[in-house]
Amino acid sequence: MAKYFARSCPRCSGYLGIVTRKPARNIPLQRRCIIPADGFYEWRKEGRRKVPMGVHLKDRQPFGLAGLRVAKPDGKHVVSFAIITTEPNEVVRPVHNRMPVILRPEDEEQ
Repeated sequence: MAKYFARSCPRCSGYLGIVTRKPARNIPLQRRCIIPADGFYEWRKEGRRKVPMGVHLKDRQPFGLAGLRVAKPDGKHVVSFAIITTEPNEVVRPVHNRMPVILRPEDEEQ
């Protein structure tokens, strides 16, 4: 599964090991999805507290997050979805040890 994701999203190839772990490795590839977002939150630890930190693109435009969806057995109704995460970039690294996979517009069509 990770190899397929890597081919369809070259930017993702280095950090999709999580997709090969249970239970995600049992989800068929047709279950990939794009989750529209205009930002996300990560939680930064400050002593014993966790403080929400909003993250968005510089231009504040919407973007797609890589995800996996789980449908009912009839395949028609989505029951749930999971956001695929990766190691953080230089912006998120001081706040959290992971972040969602943000897709480039050209990767969304694959």
